Amino acid sequence: MGVTSQMKGLLGFALPVAVFGVFGTWNGLAERRPGESPFRAVLRGNRWFFNRWTILAMPLGIAVFLLPYALAASGGLGEGLSLLYRENVQRFFKPHNHTGPVYLYVGVIFVLALPWSLFLPAALVSRPAVRPADRLAWAYFLAVFAFFTASASRRSYYLLPVLPPTAVLIAALWMTPAERLRPLARRLRTGGYAVLMVGTAAVVALLALPPEWRPAPFDKLPPTPARPFAIAGGVACLGALGYGFFRARLRPFAVFAVAVAGVGYATVIAVPAADQYRTRRAFADAVRSRTGFDRLALYRARDIVFDLHPPAPLPDHQTPAEITAAVTEGKARWVVARRRYWTALNLPGTVVAEEPVQPWDGPDQLGDKMLLIDLRPKP
Repeated sequence: MGVTSQMKGLLGFALPVAVFGVFGTWNGLAERRPGESPFRAVLRGNRWFFNRWTILAMPLGIAVFLLPYALAASGGLGEGLSLLYRENVQRFFKPHNHTGPVYLYVGVIFVLALPWSLFLPAALVSRPAVRPADRLAWAYFLAVFAFFTASASRRSYYLLPVLPPTAVLIAALWMTPAERLRPLARRLRTGGYAVLMVGTAAVVALLALPPEWRPAPFDKLPPTPARPFAIAGGVACLGALGYGFFRARLRPFAVFAVAVAGVGYATVIAVPAADQYRTRRAFADAVRSRTGFDRLALYRARDIVFDLHPPAPLPDHQTPAEITAAVTEGKARWVVARRRYWTALNLPGTVVAEEPVQPWDGPDQLGDKMLLIDLRPKP
């Protein structure tokens, strides 16, 4: 947990405790012994934590986690712990950005786990969790999903840790003979397969059409990379799905073929081809050439440093009072900020460089575009 938390923050501690805590409590109560109190059943189910090794493991894990922060503080970089608090504890309860509706992940999980997510409804009603292994998969899924839903900071990619238990639940669905499934689960599994066939046909049609013939909003997207290959692969996937429709035992293999083909096309062809449309690097080049990093400050734009590669750490101000004080004291002349945040500030300045806008950028993407502001132009 300590090593993992160095990579992903306090989630390295929180998620394992949440998952195994839910599992241990559920398992203990489900296998409660005759005459045993619920409290003792919960303690017995959570023996993974309530044992003497925890007395040694807990301080050791915390020490491993805090060691880099102590080394950084001894070298003069003392903002690590405050940043840890802001990006973990404060972000969970009162985030300054990345907010979304409480129901956000209900739809997000279907996008992240495609095409397998089409069978998630069937997996959730397939059969009761009577074995410890089933309870562990359910505890893993429910604890992670509930944890990120409870957080006030919500972004689609935050939910990625829920994909392993999602895969386990859906795999268990396909490994269960049809006669052992509930009738509703059988219908949902067949319905998910039909939706996948229709969806694959729609994607193939969109890939085959040139941009000007596509319906809105897909007409704003760039041309399909390696279009003949994409069409051929899509037609092959449709053929596999059609064959599986009449051979029920082959359906998971057909879905597997669609998943491999889709992910393979995206990672090998589409994503490299889309690199030419990335706008952050061109903006970073403009910032470097224009400012020379002389009194350059960031306003809630820390992620730009990955493209800027500054020779020294750049101050990243988080509140209007901080950036105003930096300007007043002459510590900042240039500021990089997102459009949505800069328009809310009442500071004089001239926008001298903007991150390019693509035709398919929506309101959220436009608000996230970076600006370079000259706060005090040279005479």
